[in-house]
Amino acid sequence: MSKLSKITQKISGVEKSRDANTETRQLLYDSSEVEDDPIIAERYLICAECPKLKEEFKLFGVTIKDETPVCGECGCNLMLKIPMEEMSCPLEKWMEI
Repeated sequence: MSKLSKITQKISGVEKSRDANTETRQLLYDSSEVEDDPIIAERYLICAECPKLKEEFKLFGVTIKDETPVCGECGCNLMLKIPMEEMSCPLEKWMEI
């Protein structure tokens, strides 16, 4: 994990976040169905099935819970990260597509 990812994870408190529930995973599945780009659509599906998926994050000690899909590895909000072509999965799961 890169130094920046460790800092992001610490700030977001993702290591203490709750695992994603069914609704959070469904949000990613639903997003894949409306995505025009097949690579980005596949990213949504990969993240929806990832065991590291979290459903909340902490920002400077305040828990933000709104069924926001969060990467449990790097702490990123997946709804923002997945569509950005230049981004990568810290677990290298996106390299398979």
